Amino acid sequence: MRTHNEAEVGELLHQRGWRTEFTVAERVSTRAELTSLVEHGYGDTIDEYTNNLYCRNWLHEAWILLDDHIVQLWTPRIKAVDDQFRATTVADDGQALGKFHKPPHPDLWWWRRHPRLLTGNLGDSLRSVVLARAEHGSGLTIWRQSGLTLHPRIQPEEQARAHRDGTGGPSFMLLRLGSEPGSSL
Repeated sequence: MRTHNEAEVGELLHQRGWRTEFTVAERVSTRAELTSLVEHGYGDTIDEYTNNLYCRNWLHEAWILLDDHIVQLWTPRIKAVDDQFRATTVADDGQALGKFHKPPHPDLWWWRRHPRLLTGNLGDSLRSVVLARAEHGSGLTIWRQSGLTLHPRIQPEEQARAHRDGTGGPSFMLLRLGSEPGSSL
């Protein structure tokens, strides 16, 4: 049986290095806000995104310390937010985020997913990983399994240049599997 109330857990985790004495309500709210942003297109930086993922780490650490009543009270809400996060992200075993931030312990599954909708600075960063892997001829299988793929986008002027001097080539855009060129993410 767990014996710590919410205030004690917040204080204990703060003593262990968390920047403040958070509450479960604050962390669940932050997690829900992040999930909503991810669902509609997270436009901030990769560093801000990884920083935001830590709100779920706090909940993970708190769960083993909190008394059973608090756990029972909050578990349905956390499960609902986790399910929504899973629906708006794709699993990639941490390969995309891992290029920018070392993934924590494998039990922290939210670090091994990235937004399905790639927008803004975060999207640019994660697309750069996809394109780098594509240029090196590896990793496309994982991206195809995740619901994203690369399609060539050849502009008429690129085609003309490629034929004229042999230096041009296709550029790439990310598309959802089954989508048509012109409907990029």
